[in-house]
Formats: sequence, structure tokens, C-alpha cells
Amino acid sequence: MNAGKNHSLSNKNGLSGMQYGILIFLFFSARLFLLSFNRDSFSSWMTTPYVITYQLGFIGRAFIGSIIALFTDYLTLKEFKILLVSVALALLTLISFLLGKVIAKTESDSKNTVLLFVLLFVSAPVSMTYLFGTHYGRLETFLLIFTFAALIALKNRRFKWAVPLICFAAVATHQGYLVTYMPALAIPMLYEVYRSKYSKKSIIIFSSGCAVMIGFFVYFQLFSKGQLNFATAEEMGKALSLRTDMKIGLPMLYLEYFAPFPQWVTEYIIPFTKSMDLPVVGIALLTVSIPLILIFGAVWISCIRNAENRFLKLIFILCAAGPLTFIPAAIFGNDWERWWSAVINCQFIFLFYFVFSKEDVLLGSLKKVNDYFQRHTLVLICILVFAGSALFSNLGLLFMHFMDKSIYDHYFGTALSNFDYMLG
Repeated sequence: MNAGKNHSLSNKNGLSGMQYGILIFLFFSARLFLLSFNRDSFSSWMTTPYVITYQLGFIGRAFIGSIIALFTDYLTLKEFKILLVSVALALLTLISFLLGKVIAKTESDSKNTVLLFVLLFVSAPVSMTYLFGTHYGRLETFLLIFTFAALIALKNRRFKWAVPLICFAAVATHQGYLVTYMPALAIPMLYEVYRSKYSKKSIIIFSSGCAVMIGFFVYFQLFSKGQLNFATAEEMGKALSLRTDMKIGLPMLYLEYFAPFPQWVTEYIIPFTKSMDLPVVGIALLTVSIPLILIFGAVWISCIRNAENRFLKLIFILCAAGPLTFIPAAIFGNDWERWWSAVINCQFIFLFYFVFSKEDVLLGSLKKVNDYFQRHTLVLICILVFAGSALFSNLGLLFMHFMDKSIYDHYFGTALSNFDYMLG
């Protein structure tokens, strides 16, 4: 009955949730094919993880490669491209379906408010579509799929217990999940503890999920390297080159599995990061995100002020503090635009999850933002025009202009016998 009621409300007020979902899918799909059409070259930093499997040992970043190995022992470039398109379309289908469900479930008096934030999400220059540009093929696509799958399971009585397993899949795909999309799952899990009035089931799911993510992060990051039977990255690279016609990048293998810690941070990551023109890079990221930063800030401040329950107030504080995960991500990785994209995506995930849960405090805060834009329509138009301009810019390549390749050459040139040679 509820589904029928929501459907009738949607039809009465315009398009249905499903119709909005289809429009969102078409927009994202057009963006995907515009950016990926006829693309034949991929960085070895992106392709190499797809042929790493647990046959080499119980090591990090081997989950997706192990799944692929169930279907083929030799991954060609053509198969790789088909895989990327298929996974990207699966992600876009999932996002569009979920947003359609959120819109359909929203009461008529809040629908325009929710549609406003859907529009902000779709037009955000460093959100979902960012993954289909410079970073097309990165493992973040899978991290998002696992996150959405876990959130769906979290709302389903039968599949709640699958959440810890999905947590493992995410961390096993990339340890960086802990400083990118982990908040988008951990905070909703904590919210379900509040919604269930601290039931044992919700507490167990939250605790086990967090334990799995933290425990396997520590294992993969610090202890799994001992599982390898290779003495050098060159040996591992030669073995992997027998499984694909794509290039195997030795720098990626060395940094992930052989570089001593913390030397790889102090001798490579930090100097490489310092070589960038940080003010320019930082300003570029903040500039394209300023409207969203102000909007998110206004929403969370309002939620924190209006939440009467202390536990709920804590949850909103954690949402506001979510972007702090960017700090460790930026320290241990150079791709700042990737980490910032995760920050923005997490913020939208929080909002839409609470909307779907019909959290009154959050809905009230979103309505205030919507009321502001109704009074200042020109401001909203300027934000959308600005976002659209940035969306179709090549921001992802900005960082390449400031990176000092000599640091890269020196570090890997010292560590590897012929690091610039891509095996394959």
C-alpha cells in the first residue's frame, strides 16, 4: 500500500520516482560514454590490480582480480574494456535506482527539496561522474558498489547480516576504503543503532562491520606482504604478465607490496606531494566545491542544533566531521582529487540515506536550504552554471602539471632495476 501511495503522489506532482531514476541514468550514461568512447590506453596503476589474485597469497587488492580469475585465466585489453563499461553501468543503474526510490518514498511536501539535492548531486563536478574521466577504471567504482550494496542490505531484515561480509569485500578490494567510503557505511550503521533503539542486532552488525574493516585493513596493510613468494617486484611482475596482454606496472607492485614502511611515505609520498603547487591545487579543489561545502555546512549545523537526542546529535557531528578522512588519505596518497571526490560522495550518501529513513531533523534542515534557494533563485542558477562548467572541465589533469616527475624517477629508479619498463 505504501508503494502505491508513493507512486500516486509522484504522479500527482509530476514524474514518478522511476522516471526520475531513468533520467538520472541517461545523464550519467551519456557522460560515461562521452568520456570513455574509443579509449584504448590505461595507466598500469589502474590495470595491474585486475590480474592480482589470491593465488599469489592472501594479500591486499586481490579481491577483484580473484573474482575475474574465476571466469578467465588471461585478461585481454578488450575484455578489460568490456568489464569497465559493464561495472560502470552497473554502478550507474544502482545509483539511479536508489535515487528513484528515495524520490518515490519522499512525501509530496518534501519532494521539491529532495529533487533540489538530487540536482546538486548530479551536477557536482567532483562527485560520481568524476570517476569516469581521468580515473576511469579505478577500483573506487567497486568500492561504491559495495557501499550501496551494504546500505541496501542494512535496510533489509533478511540481508542485514551480509553487511560485515560486504565490509570485507570492500577492504579486500582496496585498503583505502577505510579513508574514503568507509564513513558512508559506518555512520548509517551507527544510525540504525539509534533507530532500532539500541537493539542487540544493530549493535552486533555495527560492531562486527567496523571490526572487519579495521582488522582487515591492518592485516592487508601491515602483515599480508609476507604471504608473497616473490623476492622482488620484478619477479611478481613477470608472473602477472603471463595473465594479460596489458602492461604490468612495476612501480605499483613495488609501492604496494615491497616498499618498506614508513620509508615509502617519507621518501616518496611526502616529497612528491610537496613538489605540487599546493596552494593552486588546494584552491582548485575548494573553488569547485565551495557551494557544496557551504550547503553541507548549513545542513549539518542546523541538524546539530535541532537534534534533541544526544546520540542523534553525535551522528550529525560525525557526518559534519566526515571530510576529515581526507587528511590521512592525502598524507598517504598523491591523488588528492580522488580522495576529495570520496568526501563529496559520502556527504550526499549521508543526506539521501537519512531522507530515505525519513529523519525529520534532516528533512527540516534540507527544507531550510530549499526555502533559501526559492527566495534566491539566481544564486541557485549561478551554482548550477558554475558546477556545469567545472563538470565538463579537465580538472583531473590539473595535478599532473604540478607534479615533479624527477622525484618519481629517482625513487623508483633507485628501488627497481628498470622501473620505466612495463612488462607485457
